[in-house]
Amino acid sequence: FYLPHCDAKLCNALLEANWTPESLGRILILGNSFKTIAERWQFASSSPIGQQRPECILQCVAKGLVEEIPVGDAGFAVPSAFNDMSLHCFPVSRLRAAAPDVWHLAPR
Repeated sequence: FYLPHCDAKLCNALLEANWTPESLGRILILGNSFKTIAERWQFASSSPIGQQRPECILQCVAKGLVEEIPVGDAGFAVPSAFNDMSLHCFPVSRLRAAAPDVWHLAPR
């Protein structure tokens, strides 16, 4: 999935819709850094108005389910435009090793 500049809510919905080891293991996401999103929520004293916590993203980072590879500016004319873009993959070995309660996070 190519999701640069997409809101965390959209990325989280994509993860939630695929919240099984089998499904996540087949997904790659090129988009905003999940680590950066998690850091912003970690230091927020409360949820920003109108925003719901991106629980799937936060769990992927906290439980080590995602491998994040920073892309860098890739020579774009405006380097800051893609300053936190990363490729996110979900190694099946990590997903299968996760505690079973992780997969009960997203409502079905």
